[in-house]
Amino acid sequence: MRVILAVAAIVLFAFALAAAYVLYRGHYCADPQSIPQTSARVIRTAIQQWQAMNNSSSCPTIEQLVADKTLDTEWPTRDPWAQPYRLQCTAEEVTVSSAGPDRRFGTNDDIIVPRPLR
Repeated sequence: MRVILAVAAIVLFAFALAAAYVLYRGHYCADPQSIPQTSARVIRTAIQQWQAMNNSSSCPTIEQLVADKTLDTEWPTRDPWAQPYRLQCTAEEVTVSSAGPDRRFGTNDDIIVPRPLR
């Protein structure tokens, strides 16, 4: 009886995990720009944390963020189109951008965090 209950619990857990994965993948696949936007937000936050820890307004590289453990080594350091993110830092703002699917900056498919005011 205990074996049956244990197997049933494992099957239910596996089913719940599979359902969660399908929902997770469905959410991100629905909007192809959500992945690079999320990545850019995480990188932007890592830059801001790095600046606060180093009392600096300079712009670190992604490699520096990873080396200083401000950005996880498993976090994607390139956009979904295998291009590096562009990091820009001023005294007032930190901007992280991706050239988007066409791999060219300055076009309508660019992903910019934070989004510029129009």
